[in-house]
Amino acid sequence: MLRVILVDDRKEIVQGIIGASDWEAREVEIRGFYNGADALAYLITNPADLLITDIRMPLMTGLELIAALRDHQIDIRAVLLTGYEDFSYAQEAIHLGAVEYLTKPVRIEALEALIEREHELARSNRAQQEESCEDWRRYQNSLPALRRQWAENVDSAAERPAQAEPMKLPETFRELGLSIRPEQLLIVRLGLELAEEASDADSMAVYRFAVRNMAAELIGESYPCEVLELGEDSVLILLNYPEKERPLSVTYHVGEILEKLDDSCGENVQLKGGIGSCSADEGGFLRSWEDARRAMDQNFFLAEPRILSVLELPDEKEEAYPRALQEEIELHLRRRELAQARPLLMELFDVLSKMTGTRPERLREELLTFLVHLFHECAMEQYLNAASAIAQFQEKHTLRELREWFLGLTEYLEDQIDENASQTTRGVYEVRHYIDSHYAEAISLKSMAAMIYVSPAYLSFSFKEILGVNFNEYLTSVRIEAAKKLLEEKQYRVYEVCEMVGYRDKKYFSDLFRKATGVFPKDWI
Repeated sequence: MLRVILVDDRKEIVQGIIGASDWEAREVEIRGFYNGADALAYLITNPADLLITDIRMPLMTGLELIAALRDHQIDIRAVLLTGYEDFSYAQEAIHLGAVEYLTKPVRIEALEALIEREHELARSNRAQQEESCEDWRRYQNSLPALRRQWAENVDSAAERPAQAEPMKLPETFRELGLSIRPEQLLIVRLGLELAEEASDADSMAVYRFAVRNMAAELIGESYPCEVLELGEDSVLILLNYPEKERPLSVTYHVGEILEKLDDSCGENVQLKGGIGSCSADEGGFLRSWEDARRAMDQNFFLAEPRILSVLELPDEKEEAYPRALQEEIELHLRRRELAQARPLLMELFDVLSKMTGTRPERLREELLTFLVHLFHECAMEQYLNAASAIAQFQEKHTLRELREWFLGLTEYLEDQIDENASQTTRGVYEVRHYIDSHYAEAISLKSMAAMIYVSPAYLSFSFKEILGVNFNEYLTSVRIEAAKKLLEEKQYRVYEVCEMVGYRDKKYFSDLFRKATGVFPKDWI
């Protein structure tokens, strides 16, 4: 529908034009006014496509009306009704944006032709606007993925700053819709560590979204900031600090805010993180980025995750790796002397825990090489699946986790070598049977390990080796199958089923159920 506003101080002209044609059949809606002031008041709150106005009118002339609409930033095409004596106003009318004129007396054929042209133009403009809006919507929807891809690319560039291409940050920030400046910038990395019962991918996505929003809100109260996703379990914070504020003060204040954020995350999430150096200009961007990563990586040496500043880090130094100690462990393992190897393994990790000036990546590479040696030089393939063991190794992110995992591995090897495999298998099947029968209870890896008198690391390792599935994955699958059967009975509400299969959080249960079945519990069957 083309919306037309007709203004003339002569009532017979307004009524005559309105009644001269079947405008509704032409998809045209005409509203008439007898002075420019009333038309202006209407147009301020009601959009229209076309204004047809007389020039000479009391209270407000047609030219004054067009000028007033422009002052109010009202976008409308204007056509003037003129007598021959009004042609002297043509130049001013064009300057004000009038697109055409009709001479009085108005011929209905000319008016219909004009309105048809305007109708086609309005249709074309609306189609272009809709296409532009759709393009804008697609662009907005793609921004999170674009920002994440950019962050991951910068992450790679920060590892080799000497080879990195110029960042062109102002242009990039504009393209990504980031509302921050590339100077006076501080970078923070945060990683999420989930509790055992909430460690699946869907839960990680939910918690990552929550942490991102809370970080934006808390930090945004003090500093302009943007919070981006960086990988599956990390977020990145870019914030601008005042030029006059000392970097040390900024770092301390941001640390206090992040402590509040960590406290707000609840029991299921712990944050580890790194606060980079303050970058006064674009040239320090990659350095601040890398400093934030180094600070976060220092969590590799800690028993509990923390948010550290680069200012807290020890000086980087190339420390000698305890290769002789590791070779001694390999010798005992080659001889199948597990009892002698285990205390030396604990000593190895004690030494590594003091090498805080060494890059964690180097220590992980050394330990992975150690693991590979177990297979190729100590002939452990008959007892272990190499691919499975390496995959489990890659899931461990701290020295403490790796220490427990290696001890669990040696316990498992000892049982296999001592021909106690049947006992190990019986323990794993006992745990599986318990889960099958008691899935509604508060079951955890720790409680099940205590039930069969082994360490959690040992149970985790042997459960995957024997059954081919992770402990948590198996527990979740049993509970979801039980939930499906209960829902099919149509006797229980979703929150009741949630509790009956061992979950306390209805939303968490619903997310797990949807991941397993493709639908939410309320939509099952």
